[in-house]
Amino acid sequence: MLKLNKFTLVFVIIYVLIAACIIKQNHVISKQLANTQFATLLTKQVTPVASHAAVFQSTLIPQPKYLRAAHSATIVRLNDGRLLALWFAGSHEGKPDVNIWQSYFAHGKWSEATIALTRQQLGHETQQFIGKLGNPVVYQAINGKLYLFVVAVGLGGWSGSRIYQLTSFDNGKNWSNAHPLLLSPLLNISSLVRSRPLTLANGGFYLPVYHELIKSYPELLYFDVQGNLLYQSRFTDDNHLI
Repeated sequence: MLKLNKFTLVFVIIYVLIAACIIKQNHVISKQLANTQFATLLTKQVTPVASHAAVFQSTLIPQPKYLRAAHSATIVRLNDGRLLALWFAGSHEGKPDVNIWQSYFAHGKWSEATIALTRQQLGHETQQFIGKLGNPVVYQAINGKLYLFVVAVGLGGWSGSRIYQLTSFDNGKNWSNAHPLLLSPLLNISSLVRSRPLTLANGGFYLPVYHELIKSYPELLYFDVQGNLLYQSRFTDDNHLI
């Protein structure tokens, strides 16, 4: 008979508990969201098409020269007509010097890139250790609020990440009310974001995310008009998709 030492036994028990909680939590929340009438929430948005041919122009956003690596750009059109772009950049992906940067496009040019969020700022506001930042996603709700979703890691790699939500009431000049999204009852790690939200007819929005620990699968998060997370649901029973 196989003998297990105390350390191995404790590890196995914790592993089983984590797996059970993830499965149970996704089953319960998926059932709740399944009762929601999706058809009544989706908007019928029509984008007007200009009569003239589209014109595309390639322009570099001015940023400090020491930013040798940049990744995961996200963009939104503000109510005043400007564009706001955010991305993460530093010496290399996953390094402690990586910050979330942003720039505005107005009058035909991009503004000099400025820091929107540092890991130190996020750690101070949430009272949590933040080792690295990544994958920002910006979204403007129908009430004018800007929401920023950011992936952050305390220890380890991206599989140990959490998604943090921030809010801006001044078109991105200041970001506040930082807090992690509660997506798992135990540990609450290994959730990442990359895709932009979808606006709903009731003023809320859907945010696509994905999970990596133990099982890999995409999820849909449902937020109300005030930006509060209400439900989450898996896209598929396949465990090999993100």
